[in-house]
Amino acid sequence: MRIAVDALRGDHAPDRPVAGALAAIRQAARDFQIVLLGDESRLTPLLSRDTDFSGLSVLHAPEAIGMDESPDSPPRLNKSSSIAVGIGLQKQGQADAFASAGNAGAVMAAALTSLVPPS
Repeated sequence: MRIAVDALRGDHAPDRPVAGALAAIRQAARDFQIVLLGDESRLTPLLSRDTDFSGLSVLHAPEAIGMDESPDSPPRLNKSSSIAVGIGLQKQGQADAFASAGNAGAVMAAALTSLVPPS
């Protein structure tokens, strides 16, 4: 299983999402992978060099959709946002799931416009 995680948003981000990803990787089965999405220059220093990171990767997605932004347009307009990149990975089959503690409306809008086939 491969899970894409938005590490740019949420309380105490990026520290808490990275810490949670590291804890999950330490306890998970061998076929479990996490892709952290966010500004690579902010995420990489949070990874301790003396830990085995097999199963954990960082994908540069430098833009964040703010909590106060309208959910109807940002995911389509901002292709480099952590939400758009995460939903894109799931759409392309490169992630089985996407998690974000960010703008829930933007996540829902991105999922509906990218993952749900038109009726």
